[in-house]
Amino acid sequence: MSDDIEQGPESAGPEAPRQGAGVPRKPKVAPDPRLEHAVASENAGDAQAAAMAYQAEIKADPNFGLAYAGLGALLLRLGRLDPAIAALQEAARLIPTNASPIGSLALALMRRGRHAESREAAKKLVRLTPQAAAAYRLWADCCHAAGDMPGIVEAYASGHAALPTNTELLVFLAKALINANKNERAENTLNAAFERVEATPTLLGILGDAYFRQSKIAEAEEVLARSLASDPNCQYALMVLSRIRSAEDKNDEAAALLERLRPPLEPPAVVTFAQVRRRQKREPEAERLLVDLIEHSGHKPDALAAARFVLGGMREAQGRFDEAFRLYKDANDSALARFDRDATRRFIDSLIDVYNAWRAPTYARGDPTDVPIFIVGMPRSGTSLVEQILASHPEVFAAGELSDLEITSQRACRRLGIQPTPYPGFMPTLTREQVLEMGRPYLDRIRATAPGAKRHTDKMPHNFRHVGMIWQLFPNARVIHCRRDPIDTCLSCYSISFNASHSYSNSLEGLAFMYGEYRRLMQHWRTSLPLNLLEVVYEDLVHSPEEWSRKVVDFAGLPWNEKCLDFHKTKRAVLTASVDQVRRPVYDSSIGRWQKFETHLKPLIDAMGELAHVPG
Repeated sequence: MSDDIEQGPESAGPEAPRQGAGVPRKPKVAPDPRLEHAVASENAGDAQAAAMAYQAEIKADPNFGLAYAGLGALLLRLGRLDPAIAALQEAARLIPTNASPIGSLALALMRRGRHAESREAAKKLVRLTPQAAAAYRLWADCCHAAGDMPGIVEAYASGHAALPTNTELLVFLAKALINANKNERAENTLNAAFERVEATPTLLGILGDAYFRQSKIAEAEEVLARSLASDPNCQYALMVLSRIRSAEDKNDEAAALLERLRPPLEPPAVVTFAQVRRRQKREPEAERLLVDLIEHSGHKPDALAAARFVLGGMREAQGRFDEAFRLYKDANDSALARFDRDATRRFIDSLIDVYNAWRAPTYARGDPTDVPIFIVGMPRSGTSLVEQILASHPEVFAAGELSDLEITSQRACRRLGIQPTPYPGFMPTLTREQVLEMGRPYLDRIRATAPGAKRHTDKMPHNFRHVGMIWQLFPNARVIHCRRDPIDTCLSCYSISFNASHSYSNSLEGLAFMYGEYRRLMQHWRTSLPLNLLEVVYEDLVHSPEEWSRKVVDFAGLPWNEKCLDFHKTKRAVLTASVDQVRRPVYDSSIGRWQKFETHLKPLIDAMGELAHVPG
């Protein structure tokens, strides 16, 4: 292997040191007397002499695993990935129970982009050192490099299970769960962990975030108050509490909280600060915050995605459309979540198969309540506007986007004590008692949050997938389907920072595919189930706001109220991406927005074909 050290360094990222720059590391001790010369050369910063010494020992004893391990680790530090991997693989073969070369091999494979192998090496390291927190962090890092969000969660969950009192791993796990949009699991994990570990200010701040993302505002406020009582400058708690205040349109209060933050600020806190400054009409400050974060912070690209989305929105408002689209694309390209088209198609197929026009009428039906109104459609199709109109009516409680139906679909078998079967396959087999039991948690929640409300809205757009379940669990529930120009809808999704459940929005092709599946499923619901359904086209609502507002209120079974026309004056927390839009009167500037980006949207338009300009 003597020639390998003479070649130029391979690409290993900007941090890889070049030969001749020395080996920046703390002094090490030789694990074997035969390696003393090699290690002394390393400690002296003479990488060339160290490599030659390791190679001499390997030549003298081709089965000297520690020499391969030392050489591989040296080459890794020099950024010489291919020869490093070769040496470390040989070390792993010769000394398979030695953790050091396994960890170095996982790191080298990760930097080389050999992600499946790197994750397997990291898992082997975990098996060898199950009580080492660093092993679980390396496993998660390998998953992160591969864009494997479920793997990140698995790595930290395994670490937390093995080391339940390790607060650092618990923080990483809770954040990973929130990033993966598993907010209820984050909530449950943290509350269970508090029986064994101290509820630190940061952990309480993360718990407040999990509550906030589930629209559990009272619970969030309570734990955030506990966090800040212990540490008035807790960055996570201040950030989440400021988001709540901004969602309530109390931006001066939100800014006052953020002004208490102490550097260095994490990217989410900077983005939150920039958004609040924008809402305070302090655009130059917001821009400086975002540009400095993106250009000078050194964070990984996925950590900067939200900043790029917000700055892209600012560039768009300035008429700098090419710059805006480049920022949107960079943000989407850096996303960790991966969209599985095949799984999505199979799921839509299963819904269409289970809820077909011949079989569905024979299924058991649930609670006859007419309290729930489900507002569904593609995200960014006008669901927030329709909700805000209804929320302005004194007899309506608007709950925002609830994940309860998704959770219900996942937990039904365990709750009902039936054979585990993927949803929706078990739905035809349920008795009426089981259907009632399946829907009870949802009704319990809405009755507890607003016991006096005559109507209760749930505007989770993705509930379009669960219209069959809604029809079965709540036969008298109302469904409002929001539709909008397809290209405007998809562009709006592409230019917004969504959570992992919207991974299709990270590419134009993914959006085209998802839009087609959404259209296919909604057409099935219309033709196969006798739904209590109102279809609202966003453009019609914008052009004739009073006519369509009256139709929406009438469909809800409520008397007309003039406050529904002044929806932008209604004071309530709005937790969705449309928070700024619903604070304004109806405007039409978003109609035809896609035309500003037409040259960039050709892949989307081509992929959508005839669906491109016909609202769903």
